[in-house]
Amino acid sequence: MTALVVFAGSFSLRAQQGMAIPPTHTPAYEQMKQAGKFQQGLNVINSKGETTPLRTLVQPAAPAAPANCQCMITVDNTFSVVPFSFGTAPDYRNDDFSSPLINLPFNFSFYGVNQTNCYINNNGNISFGTPYGTFSATGFPTNQVVMIAPFWADVDTRNLASGLVYYKITPGYMIVRWQTVGYYSQHTDKLNDFQLIISDGVDPILPAGSNVSFCYGDMQWTTGDASLGTNGFGGTPATVGVNRGDGINYLQIGTFDQAGLAYDGPYGLNDGISWLDNLEFFFNVSNTGSGNNMPPIMQAPQVCDTFVLCVGDTFPFSANFLSPEPGQITTANIVAPGVTGINIVSSTSGNPATIFAELVGMTSNIGYNTITVSGTDNGSPAQTTSGVIVIQVIPGPVAQFSTTPVCPGDPMVFTDNSLAQPGNGPITTWGWDFGDPPSGANNFSVLQNPSHTYNTSGSYSVILTVEDSIGCKTKDTAQVTVYPLPVVSFTSDINSGCSPLCVNFTDLSTVAGSTINAWSWDFGNGNTDNTQNPSNICYLQQGDYTVTLTVTSVEGCSSTDLIVDMIHVIPGPQADFILGPQPVTITNPLIYFTDKSFPVPSSWTWDFGDPLDLVNNTSTLQDPSHMYGDTGAYCARLIVTGDNGTCPDTMIKCLEISPDILTWIPNSFTPNNTGVNDVFLPVFSDASVVKDFEMLIFDRWGNLVFKTNDPSLGWDGKVQGSSIKVQLDTYVYKIMVTDKYIGKEYRYIGHVNVIR
Repeated sequence: MTALVVFAGSFSLRAQQGMAIPPTHTPAYEQMKQAGKFQQGLNVINSKGETTPLRTLVQPAAPAAPANCQCMITVDNTFSVVPFSFGTAPDYRNDDFSSPLINLPFNFSFYGVNQTNCYINNNGNISFGTPYGTFSATGFPTNQVVMIAPFWADVDTRNLASGLVYYKITPGYMIVRWQTVGYYSQHTDKLNDFQLIISDGVDPILPAGSNVSFCYGDMQWTTGDASLGTNGFGGTPATVGVNRGDGINYLQIGTFDQAGLAYDGPYGLNDGISWLDNLEFFFNVSNTGSGNNMPPIMQAPQVCDTFVLCVGDTFPFSANFLSPEPGQITTANIVAPGVTGINIVSSTSGNPATIFAELVGMTSNIGYNTITVSGTDNGSPAQTTSGVIVIQVIPGPVAQFSTTPVCPGDPMVFTDNSLAQPGNGPITTWGWDFGDPPSGANNFSVLQNPSHTYNTSGSYSVILTVEDSIGCKTKDTAQVTVYPLPVVSFTSDINSGCSPLCVNFTDLSTVAGSTINAWSWDFGNGNTDNTQNPSNICYLQQGDYTVTLTVTSVEGCSSTDLIVDMIHVIPGPQADFILGPQPVTITNPLIYFTDKSFPVPSSWTWDFGDPLDLVNNTSTLQDPSHMYGDTGAYCARLIVTGDNGTCPDTMIKCLEISPDILTWIPNSFTPNNTGVNDVFLPVFSDASVVKDFEMLIFDRWGNLVFKTNDPSLGWDGKVQGSSIKVQLDTYVYKIMVTDKYIGKEYRYIGHVNVIR
């Protein structure tokens, strides 16, 4: 027998209102169910919250057939409420009643007998030949009734909170749905949802080779009150299976009387109702011989026919096979010719037989992969039931990106160049890992074209994960480069000295694996330079100077460093002095020198510029004096130093020793033309020194009798401008002379006697 089904592992369920539900058949699932933390109407989803496992797409066995993606067929207007006897239309709510005889428009082969009609019984079964309303189930086999029982227990739909029983008949199959029904007596605190399909064995409503299907939704109770149950559990167990009615041939899946997931095989006791949740069973009951071996029953969760698996994803799946006859052992196996990437995780023989496997989506298995899961019993002759898993592996989007190397501290912009696969839909999400854990939360981004700042140079492994609209993910890993920053270093030939301090600088900067091609200096004194090794940088003012150097590599990465107070210009004294008196003549050539240097020097060295004085031409006094021995221009020089003779400074000032005018004036003269003392005239020591000259002669009454501005023209005893001789008498002279060198004016007033 071959069934076209799909098996999925690690299913999780979600309530309709969005509450997270743990995977079925786990203790956590059962605890939440018993605590009433979710309601009916559960959908099979995967761990990502998708309504079908691992991004499934449906590919039905035949276009016209109902979709096999969910074995529970939705009740629509093609269904009718089962018209139970003693029920009232339109709902026909009842307890323990059966439908009228229902004719089947197809042949249903049941143990070699073509059944063409049946009865639908409220208590979770259909019967052939006679209606059967017994509410307490008995284990199979029994010769009381010919029955197919997806869940034989005491169903009670009289409470309005209970659902109803629906059916649908087509030319090839019949569906009966007990939709969220309560239990006796009119309890609805727990509800069961289950379904039966019987077919002609050809209609694609069921997988090829099957003519019966049991399908389960959320199952919450096992037993009614009249069957000695309490709160829906205990008492007479509910029975799931098929009974030929001869007391010999039957098929039993289990008997259920408690909550939970417990299950010990078709013929064990005390099975938990939650074990049935969201399971589906396919089997064939057309076996014609009463002694023939029945094939194993395949049990799988409700999933889709064809899965779409993205390259890089892993799809786990499992299948169980029940041995319908006592004492049999079934062995599960997987056959997948030509399929790569399939791994069998575990396989356990027994009743049931279980096999767990997984398929890894790989480029080598892109396309449709057909995997056959089979269960073979040890009956005589051995029977095999097979299920076909069809998994389509599709390539995900092509993840790729580009960027440009940057320097540390600069943002690196990433450009997404990913390509969506045709038919997959557009890329919808991006996940970036910049390979920079020290950046913390900034190491990740979900933007399409983000930027990231690396603070350290090097090569970083960047991962881009893109996901398209159907959920396929692809990663691209690439190395990005952050150029190294130069390490700035420099020195100078001198760091300290007196002003002017002229310095030569040397660049010692390096950059790993590259070269430096640009320099920018700031010397701290207002001067800059762009050469690698600037020279003769002079500091004229005392103080401390911070030097800054910025270097740039050929990749454009710049680093700056500075040395605080690298250059120290020592505060030496500024030489200065005054000298005097000035002007001065040779008559009194003593010059005083007064030091005015600041701050006060620690030493003074004077050179008076008087080379004729071999002894006293120099001095180390702060305020010396010097006697110059001759007229002329002299330049005196002062050299001062700071502490310990540092920072010498020089000042030169010039002075002049001028000739002096010495005047001799006679007090009498004899203007008698004898050639001796005929004129009155002052005599100068050096007439060339005379610049301005004026001589006035007055008589005793104050009358001006003579005037001259010529130092060589004397008074001849006559009234000026005439030949009249003055009388013999005493006259007053007034002589004024100006030194042409120093501008000194000399005034002489006295008496002169005219004698004949």
